[in-house]
Amino acid sequence: MGHVRDLTRIGIRFAGTAGERQAAERIESFFRGLGLVVRRQEFPCLSFNFQLCELEGLENGRWRKIPAYPAAHSPSAPSGGIEAGLTPIEKIPADGRWQDDLASRAALVCTSELYDFGKFCSLMQANPSALLIVDDRLPFDWTVAVGFPRAWVDRIHCPVLNVPYAAAWEMIRNGVDRVRLRLQAEVKEAKSENVIADLAGAGSEELTIVSAHHDSVLNNPGADDNCSGVAVMLELARHFSGNPPHSGLRFISFGTEEQLSEGARHYLLHEPDLSRIRFALNNDAMGGWMGRTEIYCTGPEELKVFVEKVCRETGFPGHPVIELSPFSDHFPLNLAGIPSAWYYRKTFAAARHFHHSREETDEVVSPSVLARTLLHQI
Repeated sequence: MGHVRDLTRIGIRFAGTAGERQAAERIESFFRGLGLVVRRQEFPCLSFNFQLCELEGLENGRWRKIPAYPAAHSPSAPSGGIEAGLTPIEKIPADGRWQDDLASRAALVCTSELYDFGKFCSLMQANPSALLIVDDRLPFDWTVAVGFPRAWVDRIHCPVLNVPYAAAWEMIRNGVDRVRLRLQAEVKEAKSENVIADLAGAGSEELTIVSAHHDSVLNNPGADDNCSGVAVMLELARHFSGNPPHSGLRFISFGTEEQLSEGARHYLLHEPDLSRIRFALNNDAMGGWMGRTEIYCTGPEELKVFVEKVCRETGFPGHPVIELSPFSDHFPLNLAGIPSAWYYRKTFAAARHFHHSREETDEVVSPSVLARTLLHQI
């Protein structure tokens, strides 16, 4: 928990910011203190900040404020703001044939309709004046930060705001049919970095990667996502630095994970010794007090069988499943044929109730859950 608190005290660690660099420096210092061979791998990224974000809805002839937060890398609104009719969208047509004309209107859409790149492009091609996104996994009254993968950013042609589920529900229920918004934001080129630390094996040149990510989204310090994973990774490094295993370990704290694993992608494209890597263990968002720790195994069925065996032997209540998921830093390695196990803890069936929100302070992280997971992985 000391690692969790140290990183959350830095504050927001969005890609390319001073906060992200400070986190990388602390992680590097810890690795060096263990006597590991450490290097930092810099790569380009997009950074983002904003000065103004306001959203209002017209309800029964009166304008009322609606809570909202800009999506990462959203363009600014024109200087005078935007006023437009509101169109809720329940389904994006696969063929791009819209029943309603979205040009010059604001579109309200749930994230479950935007996971598909083709649908996202279809929505942008309909030329809405603004896009309001609701994370329909999380039906709460706080704003959830929804962003876009780096490859999608150039397709965004209008301001994009995140709206809490509860607020969107009330908008629809109360007949809000017109909105106005102001957004002043800045997207800029920046630098992010991976921190890589090697521990030689006692008898083999093969490598296992142990990873986590140190960046956060824009509206919280990411205590669980992913100070919790960094904490477990660092304590694994502490343990194995005094107890070297047969094959080598490479500990990597990735930057810019929250833009769909840009740091891990850069590592994959520029690392010369991928043939040595036999397995990847990824820790990301795994510390909630109550919930279900799922272990996403990507690889042969034997991998899941092995993880189940380790869970039984250690008494760890994990739930191994075979799944190829693009939502954390193991995924680029999977594309290179490297099998992996990703530890992720849901607090309820859909996700984590505090996911990417102001609620994600260090109080949501359980020391006992982290300790239990750490001992299981050792």
